[in-house]
Amino acid sequence: MNRIVYLSLVWLYYYRIITSGLQEPMTRYIFIFLITLLISSCSKTTPHPVLQMTTYEGEYIELNQNTSLTLLYFFSMSNPVSIGELYRLDQNILDEEIDIIAIATQVDRPPNVAIIQRKLLIPIVIDNDNRISPAFGGMQLTPAIKLIKTGKLLHSQDGPIDYEVINQQIADYK
Repeated sequence: MNRIVYLSLVWLYYYRIITSGLQEPMTRYIFIFLITLLISSCSKTTPHPVLQMTTYEGEYIELNQNTSLTLLYFFSMSNPVSIGELYRLDQNILDEEIDIIAIATQVDRPPNVAIIQRKLLIPIVIDNDNRISPAFGGMQLTPAIKLIKTGKLLHSQDGPIDYEVINQQIADYK
């Protein structure tokens, strides 16, 4: 259910409580339950679907409810800024325990990605069928970063990377 439905139910029960009081224990419990649902629906995190991907080198990766803190870096071979950031990503992300996955857009050709993959330790996935980016709310431009953990989208950033913000987010969600 969405927040509007929860909010409507909370107001309905609130009206009932005002008109009849909290004499009935069941009314009290339902009211508390609805408030809890409303608060949980307003959470800043967004669940993402289970995604199965294969890296350019054939490694199988699954992002699901048990996924540890992971940074998804979306880039395009036609964008020199996103390629430059990809090479600097390993150096600028201060936490060495975070998983980083680079995701090439669907228009990128595998031979071009192969050249980059040989120079990086970060696994690269090609989003051939354009299903990865939309699963995380899409992206407006590259580079784009999505920070996820245990089935939740924690942070999203399109365009130039602010490493100070990203590193702070990683530290907060660790």
